[in-house]
Amino acid sequence: TFNTKDIAYFAPQVRGMDNELLFSAHVDGPINNLNINDLHAKYKDTTYINGNLSFKNIPDFFNAEIAAHLEECTVDMNELSDFMLPGARTIPIPALAKKLNVAVLDVDYNGILSKKITADIKLKTPAEHLVTKLESQSVDDGSINYHLEAQSNGINISKFVPQANPIGNTVFDMEASGNVDLHDFLATLTADVVAQFSHINIKN
Repeated sequence: TFNTKDIAYFAPQVRGMDNELLFSAHVDGPINNLNINDLHAKYKDTTYINGNLSFKNIPDFFNAEIAAHLEECTVDMNELSDFMLPGARTIPIPALAKKLNVAVLDVDYNGILSKKITADIKLKTPAEHLVTKLESQSVDDGSINYHLEAQSNGINISKFVPQANPIGNTVFDMEASGNVDLHDFLATLTADVVAQFSHINIKN
């Protein structure tokens, strides 16, 4: 058993990260240049993380350089929204994402969150299958421009948008571009969305 708050003894900048994990891995390097291989971690009841991670400058989370290769991870979106970041902040999981409940994820992520990242994510639930690619780049005012590509082999739209209740399983390709301030994610997120639907199931 490991609690992330213990890191604060070596890196006070991460105070507020109070998360208890069941954890096994091969860990190498100092806190500012940390490599974690063969990671197997459990958070709360349902969330399991498997894979390899490397961190540089982790005490400054938004400016940390992170590389992650994670496979067959089981993530409970509601549990993840309780995960504590430095400063006792939580991960801003949008309400729509929480409706996925439990998802299986494959993730390849590289970059510095406040500057530039690339991320390839495959997401599966019993009802949904989504493949996404995300790229972002910082701009002069400190905010982030992003571009997201997503392909779905089937998502139940009405699960996420109750007003669309007659619409069932949907297959689509989508692109979204916009801007966001990471320090006030939900209030500042903007998006221009273009989507092409190849299958829409109308219920009843």
